[in-house]
Amino acid sequence: MDKLLVISSYPKRLSVHGNSTVGVASYAKNTLIGIKKAALNKINITVLAEKLPDDTSHTQTGITVRRVWERNSFMIFLNLIKEIASNYKDHKTVVIEFELSMFGSIFHLLPLPLFLLILRLMRKKIIFINHQVIPNINEIGPHINISDHSFTSIFMNFGLRLFYTSILALSSKIIVFEDVLKSRFAAFGNTRKIKVIPHGVESFNKLPTKSQSRKTLSIPKSEFVIVCFGYIAWYKGTDWLIHTMSEFQKNYRGKKIKLIIAGGPNPYHMDKNYYSHYIENLSREAKKNGVTITGFVPQNSIPLYYQAADVIILPYRTFMSASGPLSIAFSFKKPFLLAAPLKGVLNQTDIHNLMGDLRISQNSLLFKPTTKDFKRVLFNLKNKKQLTKKIQLLSSKLSQMRNWDVVGARYYEELIN
Repeated sequence: MDKLLVISSYPKRLSVHGNSTVGVASYAKNTLIGIKKAALNKINITVLAEKLPDDTSHTQTGITVRRVWERNSFMIFLNLIKEIASNYKDHKTVVIEFELSMFGSIFHLLPLPLFLLILRLMRKKIIFINHQVIPNINEIGPHINISDHSFTSIFMNFGLRLFYTSILALSSKIIVFEDVLKSRFAAFGNTRKIKVIPHGVESFNKLPTKSQSRKTLSIPKSEFVIVCFGYIAWYKGTDWLIHTMSEFQKNYRGKKIKLIIAGGPNPYHMDKNYYSHYIENLSREAKKNGVTITGFVPQNSIPLYYQAADVIILPYRTFMSASGPLSIAFSFKKPFLLAAPLKGVLNQTDIHNLMGDLRISQNSLLFKPTTKDFKRVLFNLKNKKQLTKKIQLLSSKLSQMRNWDVVGARYYEELIN
């Protein structure tokens, strides 16, 4: 039987989404369940996950989860090496699900290249699933409170270059979710070992209807509802969206448009003064302009907000990773609008081909970061029912083409070859 060792953040037992873990966790669980199905359960999977105060090591859906490392510890990689050397000598393949904040601050990543080198010396095949590619730290400077062209940004860009170069050199295979993310790796070396597998689309059971969702959330049927889903962050453009909505609502006298930020502050950043200040200012403007910020949305409430929405908005300032909220929009067959920096999403082969078949132009889905252009795409969607139906069909087809059974099978093929 094949054996797979996975290093990742991982959700609590009986859950997929939660605020105790980073976004990688739900992705990892859905991926591994898909792999198990593709392998007809003829694969042994063990996950080395972070320690959580309200969850312990366990086995669920045939996947063993061992909580062995702690976030924000400089001992993470040393402890992982000890664990692997002691208990997993016969596991030839090691899968690392990775995003920058998974292990803690960026400084806790310094030993990671050495960790990869030791795994290679242990004759392990390393599959590195890279959730983010950030070639220039200035793209997300305000998100992590770093000024453009400062000494810190220069130092971190140097570190990122070494980081991505070492990943390319030491990994047996790298998986990213978008072609544009693969192309970003070209600045750091040959990309021949990089494979692109689109972000999987999750299935939700027992969905409420749109009217049921609105009744539960006390949203009038007459309102046009915009939902922006996920943790609040500068790079996601949450503040820009709230400000833009307040700007054009001042002069709009038609059918009421309601903006819901279905999410809350990232709990891993609330100890940072600059982030808590950002949240305070954003919350103040939202309250002043009638924008709802829900706070963290538990797993069982995710369908309520998606089903209640007329459109899902992603106002991101930069494109550094595939969007989990967008993949969930596909789950619910929802119309969506994207900020211009996410243009690469629409250039992915399956989306590009479907848009051609359905005669959907990029111009109808993308908006520039201006109030005028956002108003253009929003009212174009709102007033053209045929366009809405086309985008719903696009989401529906993508939900079939990218469901976790299909994506899991692709991962299984890459892992065993």
